[in-house]
Order: sequence, then structure tokens, then C-alpha cells
Amino acid sequence: MYHRNVLTINENYTIVYEVFNKIKNLIINNMKKRFENHKYETNLTLNSKTNLELISKNNYDKHITFLEYIKNKNVKVLYLMDENYLIYCPDIKLYFPNIIINFYMTKEILNKHLILLNYIDNIFCSTQNLIDSFNNYNLLFDYYKQLNINSQIYKPNIELISVITFGTFDLFHHGHFNILKNSSNFGTLIVGVSTDELNIKKGKISINNLQKRKTDVLNTKFTEIVFDEKDLSLKNSYVMKYNCNLLIMGDDWKDKFDFCDCACIYLPRTPNISTTLLKSQENNNKSNTTTREE
Repeated sequence: MYHRNVLTINENYTIVYEVFNKIKNLIINNMKKRFENHKYETNLTLNSKTNLELISKNNYDKHITFLEYIKNKNVKVLYLMDENYLIYCPDIKLYFPNIIINFYMTKEILNKHLILLNYIDNIFCSTQNLIDSFNNYNLLFDYYKQLNINSQIYKPNIELISVITFGTFDLFHHGHFNILKNSSNFGTLIVGVSTDELNIKKGKISINNLQKRKTDVLNTKFTEIVFDEKDLSLKNSYVMKYNCNLLIMGDDWKDKFDFCDCACIYLPRTPNISTTLLKSQENNNKSNTTTREE
């Protein structure tokens, strides 16, 4: 005896579908009222270490909490450094349509997240291979558009990641090496080295002159361009001049440069090493030498 599943569609289905849509639209409209008058003012970077306190028992509460966080921060441009945030992008585009969403890729993402790239405005990739892989994604977006599955296809702009960082790099040590190496893992690296005049303004006196410090940075082979940083207030001007889309600094500068027109992340400093520490050790050595001579 053979059995088969039978799906019967009748007028009741149409009624149920209409009721469902009415409820759905009512919920959406109520949510829009909740998030209306959003102030598009600030840039926000979210990475895997960002603590948003989004832990909740169900996904609905997580999404609501996330949207409230976006509104409270008055987000204008959102920079996502972790693919796990992609799940929130459809809601962001629905309730905050003027927010620009930028996603940074340093590795292939999970297949289940691919369709969520439809809600991204710009994708920045660490390698050309990742950009090449987007040929298939673009075909996917075109396919959805032809089928009219989603009437709003964003089809993101795709570029390479261009990183910029700044520092004095005096008495070059392995802490400097580490931040340059870690920064270069995100993409092409451009470095601004503080001029001697800028260091004096910051209350510092470098042991090594500007040219020596720039040469030390170049010798790491991680850097494509090294330039003179003449003023701290020009951070965003340098970002624009060198067409960078990611600013990386040590975490002792945390949140200080979020005003710049790019994503900003602050990497942990290498422990137990700094130029200040080396200078202190050198001064102690000189003091001990003088004492012995006396």
C-alpha cells in the first residue's frame, strides 16, 4: 500500500495569509514608531570583543536589544568586524534605512550568512582572493533580483582593506613590531610616524630622529607607505588623504579616534615593553655607571 503527502490549498489559506500579513505589518509599524526620529550622528565599530550585553533567552529579545543599542548610540555609519553581527542587518535596514553598513572580511564567512550580505552597503576584504570569491555572491544577488525574492537588492560595493596606524616608534622594539604585524593582517598598511616637532608638542623627546624611526618601520616589511604625522588633529585628514577604511591604534587610545570616517579598532599593547620603559632602563644604567665611576 502506497501513501503520499497531499497539500490542499483553498480559500482558507488566503484568509490566513492575509491575517498573517496584517499582524506582521502592525508589528513592523509599531516598531518603526519605537525607533522613529533616530539621530544619524555617530560612527560605531563592532568587533568580536565588543560587549553589547546582548545575552538573552530568545532571539527576539536579542534583536530588540540590539536595535535599542543602535538608537541610543545615534549611529550614522556602522562598521562590522565580525560576521555574527550580520544577522541584525535586515532589521537595521528596515528600521534605520539611512544607516550605512560596512562589513570587514579577513576570511570566508559561513554559507548561512551569505544572503545577509544583501543588506550591506560596503564590504572591505583583506585579500584579493576574498574579493574574487564575491563574483559568485554577485551572481546570487542577481538571481534573487530576477526572481523578485527581495525587492530591495543592495549588492554591496567591494574593496580591499586599507589600514592606517600612527605612532612615534622610538627605540623600535618587539611591541612596535607586533602592532605593525597584527595591523598588516587586516590589509595594506600605511603608517604615520610622529615628527620630532609633534613629539615635543606631546611632551616627548625622541632618542632616535624622524628618519631613523621611519626606517625602522619600513624595515619590518609590513608597511607599504610611511609618512610624517605632523599634527594629532589631522588623523581624519590622513585617513581621507590615503583613502584608508580602517584605523588601528593601541588600546591606550581606546575610543579617542572614533570620529574618523572609517572603522576604528584598538589592539592590546604588548605587555612588559614600551619606549618609556626602555628609556627608564637606559637612564638607570647610566646612573649606575656614574655611581660606580665615582
